[in-house]
Amino acid sequence: MRKIIIADNVPKLIEELHSKLPDWETIVCEDRNRHLPQMKEAEIFIGWGDKIPFVLEYAENLKWIQCMSAGVDSVPFARLRERGIFLTTASGVHANSISETVLGIMMAFSRQLFNIHIDQMNKRWNHDYSDIGGLTEIHDKTIGIVGAGAIGVELARLAKAFNMRTLGCRRSGKDAPHIDKMVDTAGLHTLLAESDYVVNILPGTDETVGLFGDAEFAAMKNTAVYIAVGRGNTTNTDAVVRAMETGAIAGAGLDVVDPEPLPADSPLWGMRNVYIGSHNAGGTDRYMERGLAIFSENLSAYTAGKTPGLNLVDYDLQY
Repeated sequence: MRKIIIADNVPKLIEELHSKLPDWETIVCEDRNRHLPQMKEAEIFIGWGDKIPFVLEYAENLKWIQCMSAGVDSVPFARLRERGIFLTTASGVHANSISETVLGIMMAFSRQLFNIHIDQMNKRWNHDYSDIGGLTEIHDKTIGIVGAGAIGVELARLAKAFNMRTLGCRRSGKDAPHIDKMVDTAGLHTLLAESDYVVNILPGTDETVGLFGDAEFAAMKNTAVYIAVGRGNTTNTDAVVRAMETGAIAGAGLDVVDPEPLPADSPLWGMRNVYIGSHNAGGTDRYMERGLAIFSENLSAYTAGKTPGLNLVDYDLQY
């Protein structure tokens, strides 16, 4: 009997597997010791990246891993490549939730909603926020999206409702829908200089670690807001502190930081024009629904003898 491993007891997933793979054995990897013998012959694993090293150790016949996260920067790529295992991700599940979060942060900065809420908590009636940029609009401004994949394209589409000019940066420089001008990585500083809002949606790879540092913040307008929702290690956290302290940028919306969680003694916690999330911009009640749709399409390909091609990771690019 062919076998598939799932990381957690998810009734909806188990139901779908029984429907699509009635002749397969489903192994729920909760009680590791009890399931070790069955895992040896399993062909497929579906679950989170932190479980992959353990599964690799025992699943000798593994052919394909469907990771339920979009980011796979912690995955042992070399071991997967060596064993010829396919790796697919849940990329795309965050397009709605993260784009909504980014727009929310942008509007909160432009309309001073963060600071208005602080004044509310202190029972202070305040009309004047001119000392921290005043009340502005995102209409007709320019948004620069660095890492213009599925999330970036959806963000650009929504930004058009505010008549924003949309700039994008992606490794290939290939055009994408709803983005007025696309550049490759060599054109990053040009994008930064033209943008009122810079949104970093980059994955964590060898090429992107520390990409945003002092030089990048210096290239931005001093009225610009920097928003990070990709991977925390793509931004030099100390450089953000310096950019805020020197006025190189006007604000920062940080859903991701490096390290995570942000240390309690970081100056960023007390800065008035800094928003700090807890790596939750992608959270949504529809996560599993969308993740299972991706898995289902890949499963159909795999059981038909084809490569599971939706969100197939390129081990050279690491995404």
